Amino acid sequence: MVGLEILALAPGATIQDVGRLGYRRYGVTKGGAMDPYGLREGQVLLGNPAHSAALEMAFQGGQFRSIGNNIVACTGAEMSLRVNDHSVGWRQVISLNDGDQLSIGACLEGCYGYLHLLGGIDAPLVLGSRSAHVQADLGWKPNPCESLRPLARGPASFGEGQKKIGYCLTRPSYFDDRVVRILEGPQTHLFAKRDVASLEKAEWQITNVRNRMGARLKSSSGALKAEWGATMASDAIVMGDIQVAADGIPAVLLADCQPIGGYPKIATVISADIHKLAQIPVDMLFKMKMVRRSTAIKEWESLISQMNQLSDQRERAVRNPKDMRDLLKYSLIDGVISGEE
Repeated sequence: MVGLEILALAPGATIQDVGRLGYRRYGVTKGGAMDPYGLREGQVLLGNPAHSAALEMAFQGGQFRSIGNNIVACTGAEMSLRVNDHSVGWRQVISLNDGDQLSIGACLEGCYGYLHLLGGIDAPLVLGSRSAHVQADLGWKPNPCESLRPLARGPASFGEGQKKIGYCLTRPSYFDDRVVRILEGPQTHLFAKRDVASLEKAEWQITNVRNRMGARLKSSSGALKAEWGATMASDAIVMGDIQVAADGIPAVLLADCQPIGGYPKIATVISADIHKLAQIPVDMLFKMKMVRRSTAIKEWESLISQMNQLSDQRERAVRNPKDMRDLLKYSLIDGVISGEE
């Protein structure tokens, strides 16, 4: 039996995969990882399937003890990472011996990080997904004293995991990008031209009122006018919609958003930038930029292409021998011949 025993875990940690597809008609939104790119990084590093699940950690990680030998990776928003008393790099394959302690601290950048096990984390499959939706009581939200188990695998697959040790991925550039692109929303025409123009002119911040459902925003231009908010009938919502409540404070809807709502939507964050927005820390300044639908489609196709090409971007990690606790686990010399061939 292998896996990770949870010794401590920060609030907000959940099991996530790519989410539930095809159930919106029944009132169940997609959910899934807040940063699909970050999720895909770990799948590529470990060779896990694209539907495999990981532990999503919000703002802070936890403490884990290895049960048996395990191959893991940490991706998404970088957090402080240690194995026993040794610092370990982010976005690389890590080998854990039985009893090793993995410590994941606070975010050094971004907001949502991912802990992956070789083969993916075993969690209940509900409506075709292992993602947890806490408000809807779907899926599994792990707690201390429980264990994260990889999906059933034998010694052969563990050996395949050993071959991946030393692989890493470079840090993606979207952590430095502070421009979030938006489209006109279903009710943009109901807002004053001044308010619509302020979307691009103002500087924005995400407040500390945020979770997987959405995040309230703060503008350097102040509150928006929302006269229609008290009289509008509820209609459909999609992830990325920017609703404006009756107090004029906008909120962007994220992975676990509700399927319908009654507040007017002044704009919608394009699908290719939602993960970027989700990783922006509280109070960090960013700008919005209105784009055309054709641009939004092109950028979404580009993001999918980037995620599909991640396996070609894996590199060998440059290691300091002082940090290598067990040299026998590393292929320091490979392809040697006797000289008599």
